[in-house]
Amino acid sequence: MDDLIVLWQGHPQLSLRRFAQYASVPYWRLRDYQHNALARCAKQQHRDALYEKVRQAALQHPTSGYRMLYQELKSQGEQIGQHKIRVALGDLNLHPPLPRKTRKPSPKVSVPQDWPEGRRVQIDATRLSLPDGVCWIYFVLDVTSRVVLASRVVRSLSMHLAKLTLDEAVIVLRAQGHHEAILVQSDGGSDFTSDLF
Repeated sequence: MDDLIVLWQGHPQLSLRRFAQYASVPYWRLRDYQHNALARCAKQQHRDALYEKVRQAALQHPTSGYRMLYQELKSQGEQIGQHKIRVALGDLNLHPPLPRKTRKPSPKVSVPQDWPEGRRVQIDATRLSLPDGVCWIYFVLDVTSRVVLASRVVRSLSMHLAKLTLDEAVIVLRAQGHHEAILVQSDGGSDFTSDLF
């Protein structure tokens, strides 16, 4: 709209109404825009002054967010809301850097040589999709031979059924003459980390 007003001012022989016809713009829009020029200029000056205050405060406190800057400007007697400060920081590209998240140290993984003695078995749950829903299969495998010692199909995961499947695998091992301690390997599923299991 500013370009149209400048173009019209370059043709003083044309009235604003005639220029609006040539420019295919409603006359009332050009008229109102021209009449509000002073108010618009004053509003822009007020915005620029406000942004400058926010910029100075943000540069003095580079790690503070808009809430802290609001408190700072309020203590200086500035009448400015938190939303305006947040918008100004965005327009000025002065958002404070986000705090870096500290990564938790990885748990120490024990090497197989440090594992307790015993016959190692592995239990896992595999999800199967069926036409009428899903089901799970608990498998208990002998790690050395990779033989399935016990398995159970269940409709949902359960710490009780997981323990029952493991107990059946232990009975199979005992029946085959393996009476040493048993070392159970599993993932971190809730059914394998419960107190019962």
